Amino acid sequence: MTKCNSSRHDNGITDIESNTNKNNLKIGDPVRVKEGTVCPDLKDLCIGGWQGRVSEITEDKDGKMLVCVRWDSITLKNMPGYFIEQSEVEGLDYTTMCLWTEEVELSEPRDKKEKQKRPLKRF
Repeated sequence: MTKCNSSRHDNGITDIESNTNKNNLKIGDPVRVKEGTVCPDLKDLCIGGWQGRVSEITEDKDGKMLVCVRWDSITLKNMPGYFIEQSEVEGLDYTTMCLWTEEVELSEPRDKKEKQKRPLKRF
C-alpha cells in the first residue's frame, strides 16, 4: 500500500444538468486519476494512474465540481482484491468512484466502453 495525502468530498452534492463542467470535462470523457490521489474510502490506497470514463458530473453546495468515474476494464482487472472486498463489505460499488475534478485529467481510452463490465470476484 502506498500512502498519499488528499482532501476529500463534502456533503451537499447536487447533480449538474449540463454534460460539461468548469474544467470542460464531459460525460463519457476518458480520464486518468492524477498521481498522489488517494481513495476516498481507503486512505492508505493511492489510486493515481487508475483510468475510466466520466459517468456523472456533480457540484457540491460550495460550487466545487465532482466527477463520477466508471473504471475501465484494465483498472478493474488490476485493482487490489482488498479494495474490492472492502467495498463490498461496506456496500460500495467498486466499479465507480466520485472524485474532485482537479484529481483527474483527460486521457486516451485504453479499452472500449463495452469492456467496462464488472469482473468476477477474484477472492
